[in-house]
Amino acid sequence: MKVTEEVITFTEAALSQRFHTADVHRLLLRKYGIKSRTAQKCVARARQRILEKTLKSKSDHKIDALAFYDQILRNKEATVREKILAQERIDKLLGLESPARQDVQITQTDSFAIDDLGLPLEMRRQLLEAIRTKKLDQQGKVMELPAPAEPAAESAKDSTS
Repeated sequence: MKVTEEVITFTEAALSQRFHTADVHRLLLRKYGIKSRTAQKCVARARQRILEKTLKSKSDHKIDALAFYDQILRNKEATVREKILAQERIDKLLGLESPARQDVQITQTDSFAIDDLGLPLEMRRQLLEAIRTKKLDQQGKVMELPAPAEPAAESAKDSTS
C-alpha cells in the first residue's frame, strides 16, 4: 500500500498525543488497513517530520530530556515512583538499560547434549533430523530418513507382547 500524506499526518497527530507506537500501529491497521511493517515506516516518517518542525537535532532533544528528568530526580516533592520512572528514562536515554533480547551463537567447537535442552522427545527427534539433513545437504549427499514411529502404534505393540 502506498503511504499517503493523510496517513503520515494522522500518524504525526497520534504521536503528538503521546500514543505508544504499538497503539499507533493498531490505529493505522484499523483506519487504513496498514500492516505492521508499513506502519513502522509511517511512524519513522512522522517522527522525522516532528523532529524537523522543532528545528532541533536529536542530540538537542536528548539533552533537553535529560535535563527534564534530572529536575524530577532533584525535586524534593517528587514521589519515589516519579523518581524511579525518571531514572528509568535517563537510563534508557543513555543506553544503560540491559538489552531486551540476547543473541547467542554456538560455534562449531562448542558441544552440548540435545537431552540437556529439556525438549520433548518428538521435538528432539525433529531437531536431530534437521541437523542430519543440513549436514547431508552441505556434503551434497541426499539420504532418506525414516519417518518417526507413531507413539500410539508403539504402545499398542508393547501391550500385546
